[in-house]
Amino acid sequence: AALRAVERGWPVFPLYPYSKYPAVRGWPHRATCDLDQITRWWARAPYNIAIACQAAGLVAIDLDAGHGQPPPPSRAGPSANCRSRIIA
Repeated sequence: AALRAVERGWPVFPLYPYSKYPAVRGWPHRATCDLDQITRWWARAPYNIAIACQAAGLVAIDLDAGHGQPPPPSRAGPSANCRSRIIA
């Protein structure tokens, strides 16, 4: 998936496995499309993948309900269950 993002010109960086926390310090400046760096990062661990949205020219909207809880009834609806979608 990281390579597919890079094919679109979107710089990526690793997140700790099963989290949303960057696995590299200074990630805004270290996100990259360099295939050698990406290969080295992901050879170390089964990292999650993050895209540096600003550098990629993307806007992201995170619609997580929060910590595994369902959304409150006032927010329930078709879009409340969207986890992650890329609209390009």
